[in-house]
Amino acid sequence: MKPLRISRGQISELAQARQAAFPARVALFLTRSAAAARPETEPGLAPFRGGPGDPYKALAAVAIDRAAGYGLVSEHDLAFFALRELEQGPDWESRPDQAVARGALTDPEVDGQDRVDEIIRRETIALVDAAGRADDRPFDDDFLSGAEGGA
Repeated sequence: MKPLRISRGQISELAQARQAAFPARVALFLTRSAAAARPETEPGLAPFRGGPGDPYKALAAVAIDRAAGYGLVSEHDLAFFALRELEQGPDWESRPDQAVARGALTDPEVDGQDRVDEIIRRETIALVDAAGRADDRPFDDDFLSGAEGGA
């Protein structure tokens, strides 16, 4: 039996087809997400309602283009950005309450491939810090580990 040979041209065509189908896969992800369970309240869909075609596909295409502007390239990271766009609305990262995420997206010290992980890391630190302040306890390693009062 002869091994199957795939030319560079065929590999390129397959990659292009996969890339072309990606917005549809993101749209499917968005429709199946927990956020999509209540589409009438999703601010990200508002600009696309009443227009031609599937609003999830339209949102996915716009979000993918915007995310690429921040250097996001992996399908995971692009889908993350699109989900944020669905949940929080267009240009979500420009809002004052999204300063932590915006900082990670625009930080020149953070590579594009690491930006979503950096958003999650920074938001987690901010939440833990806020919980410590709300509880009148300083943020420290004991707080994270669950140790109380050095005991």
